[in-house]
Amino acid sequence: MEATNTGYVIIDGEGRVIDANQNYALMSGHDKVEDIIGRQVTEWTAEYDLDRNADEIKKCAKQGISGTSG
Repeated sequence: MEATNTGYVIIDGEGRVIDANQNYALMSGHDKVEDIIGRQVTEWTAEYDLDRNADEIKKCAKQGISGTSG
């Protein structure tokens, strides 16, 4: 995950961060990956995008997919 130039995050079915790379941590406004592990991605999602984000998390959970990239 660290070799990519893009942000990458793995979330569980509830939208909590399981793992991420440093680029994603920085994109989400955090200094370290450790700062976001176990937290909901909606904590740093723009308000206008909360519904779409929640829908995508539900869709991924239903399909058994728990990873996304940013």
